[in-house]
Amino acid sequence: MKIVHISENYIEGWGYQENLLPLYQKRAGHDVVVISDNAHLKYVQNRELAEQIAAKGKEYEYDGIRIYKIKTILNTSSTSFFCKGLYRILEKEHPDMIFHHNVNVSTLTVAARYKRHHPTVRLYADNHADWINESKNKLWHKVFYDTLIPWQVRRLGESVNYYIGVSPLRCQYLNEVFKVPEKQIRFLPIGCDTDMADQIRESRDALKAKFNVPVGSFLVVSGGKIDRSKGTLELIAACKELRKEGENVCLLLFGKIDQEVGEEAGKHEWITQLGWCDRATTLSILKMADAACWPWLHTTLIEDSVASGTPLVVKMSDNVSHFARENAGVFMERGDKQELKVSLRDVMKNSDAYRKNALSARQKYSYANLVCLLEDETFCEL
Repeated sequence: MKIVHISENYIEGWGYQENLLPLYQKRAGHDVVVISDNAHLKYVQNRELAEQIAAKGKEYEYDGIRIYKIKTILNTSSTSFFCKGLYRILEKEHPDMIFHHNVNVSTLTVAARYKRHHPTVRLYADNHADWINESKNKLWHKVFYDTLIPWQVRRLGESVNYYIGVSPLRCQYLNEVFKVPEKQIRFLPIGCDTDMADQIRESRDALKAKFNVPVGSFLVVSGGKIDRSKGTLELIAACKELRKEGENVCLLLFGKIDQEVGEEAGKHEWITQLGWCDRATTLSILKMADAACWPWLHTTLIEDSVASGTPLVVKMSDNVSHFARENAGVFMERGDKQELKVSLRDVMKNSDAYRKNALSARQKYSYANLVCLLEDETFCEL
């Protein structure tokens, strides 16, 4: 099958859905193409990486996947309002499936135009927006989310086979905000990168020794952009109380840690702080953990934790409800200090059961399995 992905934020080597879904489709034997742009490289913090990508030109190959770069105009961090050259590439590649990452107003319109002239092609557009991560700019929200996108959805009609929510909450958002009819909405979650997780062959004890974490400790990890808004201070306080009560708990924080959290963490010798980590290091950290915890907000590191077979301690929401159905950890109501204490104790007592459930969930939501579901248009149960 010839599959074309359209993704404005494709940065090769990263571990997001727009990277991994094409990669696993390639491994499944499909002919895979990614169409992206270089205009969004200005939003990449690693300027050296951005310059290396820009220097590759307009067409090249990466991991067996052919990459095209088109010109986009009037860009924001998440969308483009005009594009040039996309239809020509679609005509050249003649895909059987087009997977459009995110719902926007230019490249999706061009893809739908191609679909109208080639009715047998399957066109999907996924959605990563919800009420939690949507823009806080009220004017932008009113113009773009509440007006322009619903207008586009009506105009494109059934030229888009299905709009795909990458979590149950984002399926709801498609219907309630973008006004996509329920019959056109399907659920295909952000998947688990099981192939790369399985490349980490060291045992948890060996990894703890490697990262200078006491081997006999109960290790809790949390990562990403870490600040007060993520509930990290509550997590530190909960671990602190558990230690006072005699539990051998250690905490490892990695990613971009703000000054307030960093200063508090620095007061305790049982807390390890690391900066941004590459993907292999991140998966090693998650694999060696006894629990992976994000008290308040969703992050794609949750999917990486499940890929590593690590029990979760996260706040319940419709972004993780499919993992909750698998009982892959503890799913909290509030994520405050007391609930974190109780939840971490629960994982301590039932570690083997939660880890078994996490391993089961990782197989169900592995990208290898999601590729098969997408091929068959069976999708996942909401």
